[in-house]
Amino acid sequence: MKICSWNIREGGSARRKELVRTVIRKENPDIVVVLETKNIAVDRRFVASLWKSRFVDWVAEVRSGGILVMWDPRVVLVSVNLIGNFSVCIEIRWKDETNWWFTSVYGPCNPRDRDLFWDELAGLCSICGDKWCVGGEFNVIRNLSEKMNSTSYTTSMYCFDNLIEEMGLHDPPLLNAKFTWSNFRANPICCRLDRFLISGGWKDIFPSFRQTVLPRITSNHYPIVLDTTNLKWGPTPFIFENVRLMHNKFKQSVAAWWNTGNTQG
Repeated sequence: MKICSWNIREGGSARRKELVRTVIRKENPDIVVVLETKNIAVDRRFVASLWKSRFVDWVAEVRSGGILVMWDPRVVLVSVNLIGNFSVCIEIRWKDETNWWFTSVYGPCNPRDRDLFWDELAGLCSICGDKWCVGGEFNVIRNLSEKMNSTSYTTSMYCFDNLIEEMGLHDPPLLNAKFTWSNFRANPICCRLDRFLISGGWKDIFPSFRQTVLPRITSNHYPIVLDTTNLKWGPTPFIFENVRLMHNKFKQSVAAWWNTGNTQG
């Protein structure tokens, strides 16, 4: 399973849609979250302009700036979807008939709306249970290390950190970066606004996982990826020690081993 989340900062231009589609085709994720589409309506034509193939299902929310969740129906079987003020949630039927939930979020920028956001996440936690993955832009950091040159805690940071603990979610580290957003100015501000959070039951389904960022090609957000596939280290190398050739029975032994082998094809 490979999930990609990306705030594209408006997806109306043909150039930006082509860049997004290039990344999706290259990374080949099973689920893609596109945030801040800023489209009044998301239709099949718009989805097709972003997706990697003709096999796609989706669900969208347009009130909070735009959340679009797309998936490959040949891999991901969705039985239920829930749309909130700051989230889109889908229930996925998995291969061993173990259902799990995925929630994409786009947190509010205004601190006054964050209490509603926390309440929505807490409500989803009670619905989704222990087999849950949450990903997207939370628009808030968890601690001082997640913002460059940050020196003071805020109420939102405390609330976010406590909520993660109360919901029993694991916050896996970014393996190849520290921040996911920057204003790219002369004196830059850099933050980790985007992340995936996972429950213990979800980790039991996917025991091998890693969270990384992809190179930024558009927007001021970096795409983030949660990948559960095993790392591919390449073909197993063949190792031979030349000292074996010096053994006086080497040739006879190899011949005997070869002749006793039973191989087809």
